Amino acid sequence: PGFERAWSPPPVVRMLSASKPKIKEAKPKKDVAPTVFWFPHPTEGYILGDVLDKIGHGDTARVKLHLPDGETRVDTLAMHVAKPVNPPNLDGVGDNTQLMHLHEPSLLHNVRYRYEKDLIYTYTGYILIAVNPYKQLHCFTDADMREYIGKSIGVRPPHLYAIADRAYRSMKVDGCSQSVIISGESGAGKTESSKIVMRYLALAGRPPASRTKDSEERRASETLTELSEKVLGCNPILEAFGNAKTVMNNNSSRFGKFTRIHFDRRNWLVGADIVTYLLERSRVVLQSPQERNFHVFYQMMAGLNDIDRQAFDLEGIGAYRYLSQSGCTTVDGVDDGDKYVELVASMRTCSIGAETQRDIFRVLAAVLHLGAIEFAPAGDASDGCSLASERPLRVAAKLLSCSEEVAIESLTHRTMSSGGRQAETYKIPLKAQDAAYARDTLCKWVYAMLFAWLVRRINACLLTKSETRATISVLDIFGFEVFDVNSFEQLCINFANEKLQGHFNACIFKQEQEIYLREAIKWTPIDEPDNEACISMMESKAPGSPGIFHVLDEQCRLAKATDQAFTRKVYEVHGKNKALGRPRHGGGKAAGAGLTTDEAFVVRHYAGEVCYYTHTFLDKNNNVLHADLEAVVQSSADPFVQEVLGNSSAGKENDTAGAASAAAPRGPSALSRFSSVSGEFVKQLNELIAMLRSTNSHFVRCINPNTKKAPNSFDGGRVLVQLRCSGMIEALRLMHAGFPTRCPYDDLYDRYKQMMPESIAALDSPSFCEVLLMALGLDKNDYQLGITKVFFRAGKLAFLDELRSSEYEELAPDIINKVRVWLIRRRFRRHTIAVVAYLRICRALHELRARARVHRAFQVAVLLANRPKLSLKRAREIVRRRCATIIQAYARRQIVVAAQHRRFWAVFLVQRMARGRIARARHGPALEAARQRRAEDALARRSAEEEAKRQAERAE
Repeated sequence: PGFERAWSPPPVVRMLSASKPKIKEAKPKKDVAPTVFWFPHPTEGYILGDVLDKIGHGDTARVKLHLPDGETRVDTLAMHVAKPVNPPNLDGVGDNTQLMHLHEPSLLHNVRYRYEKDLIYTYTGYILIAVNPYKQLHCFTDADMREYIGKSIGVRPPHLYAIADRAYRSMKVDGCSQSVIISGESGAGKTESSKIVMRYLALAGRPPASRTKDSEERRASETLTELSEKVLGCNPILEAFGNAKTVMNNNSSRFGKFTRIHFDRRNWLVGADIVTYLLERSRVVLQSPQERNFHVFYQMMAGLNDIDRQAFDLEGIGAYRYLSQSGCTTVDGVDDGDKYVELVASMRTCSIGAETQRDIFRVLAAVLHLGAIEFAPAGDASDGCSLASERPLRVAAKLLSCSEEVAIESLTHRTMSSGGRQAETYKIPLKAQDAAYARDTLCKWVYAMLFAWLVRRINACLLTKSETRATISVLDIFGFEVFDVNSFEQLCINFANEKLQGHFNACIFKQEQEIYLREAIKWTPIDEPDNEACISMMESKAPGSPGIFHVLDEQCRLAKATDQAFTRKVYEVHGKNKALGRPRHGGGKAAGAGLTTDEAFVVRHYAGEVCYYTHTFLDKNNNVLHADLEAVVQSSADPFVQEVLGNSSAGKENDTAGAASAAAPRGPSALSRFSSVSGEFVKQLNELIAMLRSTNSHFVRCINPNTKKAPNSFDGGRVLVQLRCSGMIEALRLMHAGFPTRCPYDDLYDRYKQMMPESIAALDSPSFCEVLLMALGLDKNDYQLGITKVFFRAGKLAFLDELRSSEYEELAPDIINKVRVWLIRRRFRRHTIAVVAYLRICRALHELRARARVHRAFQVAVLLANRPKLSLKRAREIVRRRCATIIQAYARRQIVVAAQHRRFWAVFLVQRMARGRIARARHGPALEAARQRRAEDALARRSAEEEAKRQAERAE
């Protein structure tokens, strides 16, 4: 203490004190608690509320809520559900991790704010949130696409192009395969997002014209360019045969699609292949109100010429139950005739000729005629049935070139076999309802086989013999689904999302670790989020505790099994599992209101509870086409029908097209060759997850803003549910465990430099940020200084933003004084360390000198002891000569070493100059191009920052 009173500040500190601007004395600081918070709302997700006053000493308060319709209401609410509000200057940031308070309402508000300004893309770290605008935007041109080539995420505004470019650049640099996982509910824009990503990859992987000098390379370039066009050209085929109009979406994908784009060592696109999952075959025979069958049926009806329509014996759409039963046959704003022309052109691009196209439409027409068959009870006393009209069956048999008699017999009778060693077969007549079920089963199977054949043809067209270095895969798959009635299809879809969520958690966890390592951040490892309990409950094959799908397969093998018995078995095996629940009376649709434990079970997914109604589970899981219906296909003499339907196993579907609906009723013959939809789907899904784990994954979460398919309409409650189902809230929880809020040094510097004196503002941005945070006394555990950014714990950036929320004249003197005190203490510490170091060096030198004197005296004493006649003067002379000899030896050695070093550095300098000259001659243009790209990146970054500032100013 006495030393501090006597200490005088060094000159640099006195200069800093002299440069202190004259500011009014700081007013007493008042602790004003924030009064505006986010509060939960049933329809909007969250709304703003002003806290008027607290009630007593409890957790409740009177809150003035700002309702969506512009009105206000005073209510009493619990404060533990309130979430803090971000300052207005952070509204509309491109990356949610820049938000001061990162939680559900801030995420929802930022997405809404950007959507209202037609900014449909938002980052959360490296995850892209894409909101369907339901209108045309002007940010998808070729010029926009080229602006993202080679640009890191954050240089340009958020966009799908940035995610695609990041995947392409990662593949080029690392040589590892990449994957872009696009998910979301129906109507969220997954299909369009997939096409945008594929279009970008086709452009990025196209051979540059400047490299095609000789004729052979030019031909290769033309071939690859044509191939990239084919990759894009196959989309209309898959959309026509796999997409349909639903209540939520006019172009909804009714299957999962995994497209792998292959690149060679030159990073040129050399091929592609497609794997599909869980085609919704039941849509062929049944559609909900205001929905349509697959697009291709309506396009065929609108586009076929009169000759083909007459050859296929086609009438109007209203004549076919499969097309008109829902009451919806058109799509607003879509001309099926134009889509037919596009489909035919796409088939030509994929090497499907006119004759094959005609065969495809012939099979589709046969499906429609089969669906028009009606059955009537037989007139005799038997329980059989007969055809109400033989014309539809006659036309269908003609189109498929199969036996009409075999078709009639297979649809109205069933072959059964008795048990025992001497099994006997016999036929039983089917009731009209069972015959209609068999008819629908045959139509669904025929369409699924045609779809699988088309995928094989497309793959054969897209794959080449070129060597593949790496692939970029685009996964367009269905999102988490919760309906009023959830059946077997929803169980499969939600199980797929459960598996993908586990992969998503692992990837986000890995990305967070990579960010911390890249920025040199010290952090405490945390446990990775785990949903393995739910996954194991559904797919386990352990003998003691088989999964739900395994239990379903076992029940399907039993001749007299029922859906109720399957449900009871599920509770018997997994009754104590935390991931399984029972239907609750009075609950919502997810809770299974009105259902009993024999009719449904509840699974606790990562996105919430879902109740599954088990009616028809066993029929939908049976993937076997009955032998009688196989006979109809086998009786065909048409080569195309045999290629499409005859070469595929009737009891097992092709690997590229998953099944999602029923097959024939179970009998002894069917049970002997049983194959399940769930077993095949789980196998495909595990292969998919294995492929994704072998790649670096990039995630796009598509959001449907409303159910009206209307632009500029944002349903907050619905969007919040989708954010939860997409795993974004889980990602926020994972980020909260570390440092979720990241702020670049330059942003903090620009935000607060005006508040500091010139001497402090003149520091570089990292030093400025370090000085600011240390001077303000922020706990070091609440932030970390990275290489390019400052990482804050959740909500800790709010501490800094209070600087801007208060009056400058009130707060500036206090802040500046704190900064000055910190600088003085830091410099005093440095001076103290320097003085201590100097004193230590002095003591060390003094000890060395004393040691040397003692050593010389010892040498003299030794000489005098060994030579009695030697005088003291002569002994000292001998010691001095020995020291001189040693010094001379060291000097001569140093001269030789210095000369050798000069020769070595001269040779090294000549070699370096020669190598530099050779390298500049060889790589000069590439280096100049790299410098130019860096300059362009810097210019683009500055332009983006200026544009963001202008947008913020306009918003204010």
